[in-house]
Amino acid sequence: MSAPAASRGAIAAQRARGRARLAARRRGTASVIGDLHMSGSSKLLFPRGLDALQAVYLNSSGGVTGGDAFDIAATAREGAHLAITTQAADRVYRALPGETGRVETRLVLEEGARLDWLPQETILFDGAALDRRLSVEMAGDARLLLCEPLIFGRAAMGESITDLRHADRIDITRAGR
Repeated sequence: MSAPAASRGAIAAQRARGRARLAARRRGTASVIGDLHMSGSSKLLFPRGLDALQAVYLNSSGGVTGGDAFDIAATAREGAHLAITTQAADRVYRALPGETGRVETRLVLEEGARLDWLPQETILFDGAALDRRLSVEMAGDARLLLCEPLIFGRAAMGESITDLRHADRIDITRAGR
């Protein structure tokens, strides 16, 4: 906390940070973990699968709000099959003025690889501020299954959205184009 803020009695808000890095590689007929790194509020769980390496992303902070930052990177190496989902819906809560939550995801699919990116929905609450970017780099013969569902409030709970700052970008390149 800066000296001026401390002298005014202001308390700095805690912000969540998380980073998850995963690479799947082919071993025989199965896909297995090649590289793995997790830090902060980002965790990956690995249920047993058949041929695909299955990963479940978990944000242990409980959601995203202004000032939070999450970086996720996953690579399906040559011939590997990687399937990623989330443990629960991602919730984006009200943010303080001038603060924005940031989520950046980078997916790489090498030659002959397959990647399934199937997170549960993202729920945007009134007053949320989210800047989200998903970038995908695919080899020419790679296969991708992708879904990014968004929910604007919880209508069944009587909620509505009157104030929202949201930027969502998805960039996909195949064979460099």
